[in-house]
Amino acid sequence: MSAKHARELIPETRPSLVGREKSVPTTAYAVPLGRLRSGGLPTSIWGTPENNYLLLAPSRQGKSIILNSMIYRWDGAVVHTSSKVKDHLATKSMREQLGPVWVWDPLGLSNGRNTFRWDPIRGCEVRDVAIQRAAYLL
Repeated sequence: MSAKHARELIPETRPSLVGREKSVPTTAYAVPLGRLRSGGLPTSIWGTPENNYLLLAPSRQGKSIILNSMIYRWDGAVVHTSSKVKDHLATKSMREQLGPVWVWDPLGLSNGRNTFRWDPIRGCEVRDVAIQRAAYLL
């Protein structure tokens, strides 16, 4: 979608920005997805923050650079899942300036302290909870 269309969706996607649409950068309410060239000048393509995006490419093709630059530019909440500790460390200090950063590192790869805890087994003594939790994990 265009930046203009993304701006029109602010009341649904980023209600805290209503009334400030023109004073904040496009990256405050839209996710940059790339550029489209169709006959004329290239046009930026934007997505909304309510959607999920998949970045898929072979190894060593620059996925981390693209993802980290998106994380740097985004001023809203980010859920970043990665097995690459360096990606987390590259964005952590900048994200901490915007607000709290929670880390869940069950394997201890980052040598840091977990600030987020989750026990997938807790509550599973109730059969219905166990079945529902298993379905979520699959």
